[in-house]
Amino acid sequence: MSVDAAVIPFGWSGELLSTPQIIKLLPVKEFLNRQQWTYSPPDPSGTPDCADWWGMLTGSPNLKPALLQARTFRAMQLYTAALRVLHPLLQHYDSPEVKQEFELCQKELAYQEQLDTGAPSQLRLQAYQQTSPTEEFPLAQAGPGIKGDHSPPEKVSETLARAINEYIHGDCSEAIAALTADDSESLYAKAQIQLEAGDPANAASTFRQLIEQHPQDRLVVPSQNMLDALQ
Repeated sequence: MSVDAAVIPFGWSGELLSTPQIIKLLPVKEFLNRQQWTYSPPDPSGTPDCADWWGMLTGSPNLKPALLQARTFRAMQLYTAALRVLHPLLQHYDSPEVKQEFELCQKELAYQEQLDTGAPSQLRLQAYQQTSPTEEFPLAQAGPGIKGDHSPPEKVSETLARAINEYIHGDCSEAIAALTADDSESLYAKAQIQLEAGDPANAASTFRQLIEQHPQDRLVVPSQNMLDALQ
């Protein structure tokens, strides 16, 4: 079992051969998804062991291995790790396949937020809508058994909209720099993008700021969940 395998093998805990490999893989998955790790596209010429003839001819590394890595992470439900791979690809490749993979990660993370709060955050909702052909999030804006109005604000602030535009093009640094407001949606977006940029320490600090400044906000629940996962 490997995090960069082309095919994810099937195994289950308790089975004699699978269990040691599953245990060995857990800290690796945690590191890739939650710790200080970033992805850099390979050199266009390849490696000493494997020449990239496409890269030599075009000056750009072959997209397929990186895209396969992102898909493998997504299949393992390592959505942050998958997005860490996709961000540099979004900056260098105008590829429908890369955009679709980014969209699928946003959709899965939006679903999780909806389960936690009754509606996705503006970051996930807008990122999904701006990259999806349908432009509509496929679930209603209220989860079962959740009382009250838990919908995100109908209007997105100018700074948040600008940050999300940078984000969907893979530029996390510019997106973070644009998020100067301290409302809950902006802080939540900033923390998530900091984490995807490989900066868990600042992400945790921003999640704490959201919880302290907006203790009654619906985004406190996913923020606390993320903070617990980062500790």
